[in-house]
Amino acid sequence: MDAFRHYLKGLEKSSELQCFSSPISVRYETAAVMQKLEKERGPAALFTNLPSFRNWSLVGNLYTSLKRLAFGLNLPHGTAFKPSLLKRCAQPATDSLGPDDYGNFKKKPPFQENTHCQNIDLSTLLPVPIHCAHDSGPFITAGIIIAKNPLTEKMGMQVIMIEVRPGNRLVISPVTPPLDAFCKQAEEKNYSLEAAVVIGVEPALMFAACSPPLLFKGNKLALAAVLRGSPIPLTSCETVSIEVPAGAEVVLEGVIIPRERTKMGPWGNYLKTYSWDDSKPVMEVRSVRYRANPIYQDILAHGKETIILMALPTEIILYQELTASFSNVQDVHITHESCGLQAIISLQSTNGNTLREIIEFALNRFFIKSCFLVDTDINIYDQDEVAWAMATRVQARKDFIILPGMPALPLDPSAFQGKTDKWGINATRKSFFSPGGFPRADLPQEVKTKIASQWETLTAKKQLIF
Repeated sequence: MDAFRHYLKGLEKSSELQCFSSPISVRYETAAVMQKLEKERGPAALFTNLPSFRNWSLVGNLYTSLKRLAFGLNLPHGTAFKPSLLKRCAQPATDSLGPDDYGNFKKKPPFQENTHCQNIDLSTLLPVPIHCAHDSGPFITAGIIIAKNPLTEKMGMQVIMIEVRPGNRLVISPVTPPLDAFCKQAEEKNYSLEAAVVIGVEPALMFAACSPPLLFKGNKLALAAVLRGSPIPLTSCETVSIEVPAGAEVVLEGVIIPRERTKMGPWGNYLKTYSWDDSKPVMEVRSVRYRANPIYQDILAHGKETIILMALPTEIILYQELTASFSNVQDVHITHESCGLQAIISLQSTNGNTLREIIEFALNRFFIKSCFLVDTDINIYDQDEVAWAMATRVQARKDFIILPGMPALPLDPSAFQGKTDKWGINATRKSFFSPGGFPRADLPQEVKTKIASQWETLTAKKQLIF
């Protein structure tokens, strides 16, 4: 049940977590440190001295590195990470993991050690940071909101932007499934939708909560259990009929008020632009509960961590769909540099007339804006190699495909009235080259293999000859 804190201890032991004990403000300053560490490809950050928030710590940048994510999911790092993750995500949800069997926690969970149910002022209780210069206030960025379908009682969870207002009000942005449907159904019946916001959870839960509904058929708790290797311990809330992870650091219980709206934003988003103020639903918080010496988890909304947590699960489901529909697809990568809007697809064979079909398939999925096809001799995880294929294997008149007027990502500032032009590029070797033709200039593979195997010997420190 202490998986989140065990994860942090593991990161500390492996020098993947840097502690900052000097006083630092959650108003821009923690974000500035996190941004600097991200650009330097540094470790995660733990801030233990937050003025005005005695006994609180704040942790961020946990998943700006795939290495730290792999560690948290107990998967190998490097080239073996994605195949191992694909294998995990392809496992069926076992029948033993029914709605009442997710390791229900009978004892009093640690997050109930501190409880506030009266005169709640979220702005003074929680060290919620402000990230960007034009943010309208503090935003909870690593909060998993959990609610139940008003019609079926089926539970759903997802990570959304949540603005903290003075008092006990939160402004939420339920623009994606399942929460958008839950809110709509509740409003149609004029119901207050019970919900809980959970902060500080183990990596398997965070990955699952950020996954698109198509992955694991939308059963995010089952996906988290499969990734974890065991059921998720759950416990019941005190003021709402919601079950939450027992190992959470912070739990906010409350209701989403039907038909009440207020302005939210602006806030910096993962496209590194601002989402401007808009009318959003309001959640009234009935209780705030947190552990002794609590650790608040933060994610830079405009940083790499957000992109990884969104792009990687999308990459998994797109890979599953493409390989099921096209036998020549070898691998898929959604690039982080593109804020998750670009897919690169590796093809084992370019024979036949499926290239346009593959591009159109990818561009019609999710909010992917561009799609590039390359051969298997191109490492799709290496932007230098992809750029080389674009430079040497593409003729725009023949190889560009443009799909105008497609549904746009709502955050895309270049879109017009919800529509955007999407495009694909065929950067594969063409059939008019002879078989085996157009080879890349390179060293003999056997020589590269030999040098790699002898690298430690070759680079061993020796006495200088000059």
